[in-house]
Amino acid sequence: METNKINSFDSLFTTDHIRMLKILLSYMKPPLQGKIAVYIRFLELSYIMRFFSQNPYAGWSPSGLSLFAASASDPLSFSELSDLLDEILPFCDFAEREDIQSLKNTFQSVENLQQTMEMFRMMQELMPDFFAQNASDGNSEGSSEGNPFPFDLSELSQMMDMIQELKK
Repeated sequence: METNKINSFDSLFTTDHIRMLKILLSYMKPPLQGKIAVYIRFLELSYIMRFFSQNPYAGWSPSGLSLFAASASDPLSFSELSDLLDEILPFCDFAEREDIQSLKNTFQSVENLQQTMEMFRMMQELMPDFFAQNASDGNSEGSSEGNPFPFDLSELSQMMDMIQELKK
């Protein structure tokens, strides 16, 4: 799949004249090939720079160019980020692969923690009497009043909010 994205990018940001030069390149002698290859890259870079200076809001996706692309500040979801990491994995060396796997594991842990926190919030909304009763019985080891858990949910909630901010 990543090959399709690479090929679609390359095909969108080139011209027919550049394609012709690429074909001609294979018929040239090796000393000249290096000079023409640099020239081809220069033409591609010039074309891309000209295109984006004339269309500052343009964006690219494998399906083509869009002149009203999504904002770059839109955060990726954990699943989108995981998909992205999976796509770049084949191009990584061993150490980078380990780092990416570690990062994916961290994201998965954060996502699991978020789901757990959401479940706690839903339970508190659905059964407020249960949580209030456990806290008033004195059976709670929680550090804050009304919390039946052995930790302060408000601190955990603040931590989750901070993680959400980091995603942005």
